[in-house]
Amino acid sequence: MLVAAQQETELVTSYWLASPDGTALPTPLAGQYLPISVEVPGHGLLRRTYTLSAFEAGRYRLSIKRECLPDRPPGRVSNHIHDNWAVGDLISAGIPRGHFVLDGASSRPIVLLAGGIGITPLLAMLRELAEREARRNVVLVLAMRHQHDHPFQSEVADLACRMPNLTVHVRYSERLPGAVSGRAPDSHGLVDEALLRDFVPSPDVDVYLCGPGPFMNAMDQSLTALGVADERVRYESFGPATLERRSKQAQVTRSRENAVVSFVKAGITAPFDPRALNLLEFAEDLGLDPPFSCRSGRCGACTTRKVSGAVRYDNVPVAATAKDEVLLCCALPDGPVSLEL
Repeated sequence: MLVAAQQETELVTSYWLASPDGTALPTPLAGQYLPISVEVPGHGLLRRTYTLSAFEAGRYRLSIKRECLPDRPPGRVSNHIHDNWAVGDLISAGIPRGHFVLDGASSRPIVLLAGGIGITPLLAMLRELAEREARRNVVLVLAMRHQHDHPFQSEVADLACRMPNLTVHVRYSERLPGAVSGRAPDSHGLVDEALLRDFVPSPDVDVYLCGPGPFMNAMDQSLTALGVADERVRYESFGPATLERRSKQAQVTRSRENAVVSFVKAGITAPFDPRALNLLEFAEDLGLDPPFSCRSGRCGACTTRKVSGAVRYDNVPVAATAKDEVLLCCALPDGPVSLEL
């Protein structure tokens, strides 16, 4: 049930969810997301996943950005939530999921890189670190557009006071004339290799990266140039955004021999086209219309039964599947495969 709502910026609002009977909700791991189902007029029941930006007093906080980018259709679910959710509403939600969580066995310094609303899982991680490991060396680099698009300023400042070894650097990409409200940024421009060189203490760090595609790919390239190994970088993306370099590497190395895909219900069989990044794209290229939502392996909306054969995942998806199920949006054929689609 929705018990409180708080506007963080012009486009971001936080929604606090609690159990209707007052019992504590299941404890999530910092960085996990919550799958929800929303009935949107004209579109039916739509499923989305939103990161838990906080877990407090047995309640979840979802911090959701209204999607209204130029030249793109508005986000159906995010805008519906902003326009219609009210305190007292019952919300249909699953249990927290996801593997983008802190490595509890590591004592290495931590670097958190957030682009825009990508701050949400990293904020949950910061809150956990402040509670359990306040003296661990942590760097938080925030890339925001400007102060009116910068949520959680006070919350991060409070966490910095509680964590003596936390370093925070905020960089705005835009300068607003006459801006006086809120905390001033530490610098202006795009987060780049030169900035990271100042804040990544050594290649032997644990990096947690979250944000839109261009930001994630720029950070991936910069971290590689700084000598940070791929296995030290954990990342979470929104929608179809991913790390292009790693996807291209995986595409080059995956087996293409005998990769024939059969879509049983559609009655279509075709050799897999390696230009398609996954089975969802390949199905769409053939004119099929499978269900999907996040296109990044998080929500499970594209789950399809595998009739025979095998698939592989170059990046392990976070949504759980049964042995005879496939997540089309991140699966590739590993030889001949038949799908119930």
